[in-house]
Amino acid sequence: MLPALIGLLGVTVGVLLTSSLSASRERRDGRVDALSSFVAANARVLVAHEQLYELVANGRPPEIESPAAQAALGERAAALAEWRIAHGRVLILVPYSVDLDVAVDQFKGARAEATQWVREYQRLGTEFELSAVRDSELHAWKAMHRAQDELIAASRGVVANDLKLLLRLINPIRATAGRSKSTR
Repeated sequence: MLPALIGLLGVTVGVLLTSSLSASRERRDGRVDALSSFVAANARVLVAHEQLYELVANGRPPEIESPAAQAALGERAAALAEWRIAHGRVLILVPYSVDLDVAVDQFKGARAEATQWVREYQRLGTEFELSAVRDSELHAWKAMHRAQDELIAASRGVVANDLKLLLRLINPIRATAGRSKSTR
């Protein structure tokens, strides 16, 4: 009877460990997917900003109603919507990451600064002078790129911490298994 109970206990512990490790992997995979999508959405916002800049950089901005301007502004709005959705998902799956929060705040600030010249273009249309806002636009663009780099670094830190936790769970199991084999 005792060997049967020990066997049942061993199976139960095995099932619990397997379930725990599986849930941990699913959680980690979900976080990695959310972070990857967020970094991609962030990059899309940058590209949309750059496309709009290219549209007005030649000194002759198109009419705000032109198909090119509408396409660039539409892409900018769609990119920002995707960013907000991805950010919400990250907030749910990665609720505590100071580095990630700092990078997001940096990007928000830089994007808000960049929005100023975009609004000016929307207001003035063909009368818009990029030279009047070139310094602030360049500062915002550089700040968005720095924030993108910080976001990538913070995301990598979250993933690394998840892996460290998994290794802490696995290593004691392996160490125990190794001792059991050596004492037989």
